[in-house]
Amino acid sequence: MPVYSRESVVTTILECQHLNNNPKNNYSVTKKEIYRVVNAIKALQIDTLQMVKRSHYLVLWSRLGDYNDEDLDELCYSNDRKLFEYWYHAACIIPISEFPYRIPIMEQYRQGNRGSGSKWAKEVTNAKIIDEVLKQTCKMGQVKSSDFENKGVSKGSWWNWKPTKRALEHLYNCGDLSVANRENFNKVYGLTKNVIPKRVIGKTPVKTYDETCLHDLYEALKSTGISTPKQLANYTHMKLTQAKPLLEILLKSQKVVSITGRNFRGEKTSLIIHKDNMPILRRAADGDLFPKKTTLLSPFDNLFWAKGRDVDFFGFEQILECYKPRNLRRWGYFCLPILHQGKLIGRIDPKLDRRTNTLELRKIHLEENYKPDEKMVHSIKESILNFMKFHNATNVSITSVGTDELSAKLRKSL
Repeated sequence: MPVYSRESVVTTILECQHLNNNPKNNYSVTKKEIYRVVNAIKALQIDTLQMVKRSHYLVLWSRLGDYNDEDLDELCYSNDRKLFEYWYHAACIIPISEFPYRIPIMEQYRQGNRGSGSKWAKEVTNAKIIDEVLKQTCKMGQVKSSDFENKGVSKGSWWNWKPTKRALEHLYNCGDLSVANRENFNKVYGLTKNVIPKRVIGKTPVKTYDETCLHDLYEALKSTGISTPKQLANYTHMKLTQAKPLLEILLKSQKVVSITGRNFRGEKTSLIIHKDNMPILRRAADGDLFPKKTTLLSPFDNLFWAKGRDVDFFGFEQILECYKPRNLRRWGYFCLPILHQGKLIGRIDPKLDRRTNTLELRKIHLEENYKPDEKMVHSIKESILNFMKFHNATNVSITSVGTDELSAKLRKSL
């Protein structure tokens, strides 16, 4: 049985994550291409942070380069939507074809067997709030949480914002409501039967949670490339105890294959791979496939969903420091890892000044054992310029107090 090199494993991971090749020059990204990438990596995590564009837009930019982010919105919120919002790894945008597989999860919320809000929803007063919010949504068609605000009502009233917001989220979790749109990033809810296309709702629903989990593991392994069982479970936000027996089913069916690869430390590691990804791994092992891309990654990028794989195979620890006190941050508030030809070589902490259209690079760090040679600096510069284009930024300001040599070379280059 062959032992695959770390480089072969990493190349396969990046190929399956659509992070191997740089975008074509002067290529106009279509909605079809946007959907293809989302479908391939299974989901885009939604997050509220917006030092630059929000994470779900960045994840696509890292793979496609400059594109029209309104096209993603249209795919998600138009009448002919191909994507929708629901839980996957976290709160995510996922392909509409996944809707039948979310039904067992919705049913768990409905039965009070999932989520921290189940106890709240069962209380008599709150059950009345939920019922009233659903009636109002039926009457109004689409609602926002702000539609239920009533400043003339005492704080303890059920018409207060907080309980009605919880009711909306409960109905969303249970599948009664779906996110029909976003206005200034605030959710606009509608009845699921009016949001999700009839061609999808009409499909035979998946009946059991095990069916959903089996499907998610199988599809996620195709997306994630190669991983350990625990890392694959992390990708789908599944407990390992739930995933293990299902992976045994997939291994016995030979839809999933066990392999041995070397990690960043050169140690042999037991891994699993989707059978459809084996030709990619063989091409990588034969030297016919190798990483070319240089880009910046969102801290919520799908590449980091397989927890621990960054350390195991890239020798890099992704850390989000926005929740740390300023004096305890080493890398910056919203650091974007730098991916360069199959290696995670550093981090950039950006902020977009929307008033002056200036991209501020507040910190730049290069990992140990990497030197900023001419090719690396040029590749990072090109990625930053494309990042600026994506953000309609006309100026760049480097105030980095990180790696002096890389900062100085980028400052000169840009």
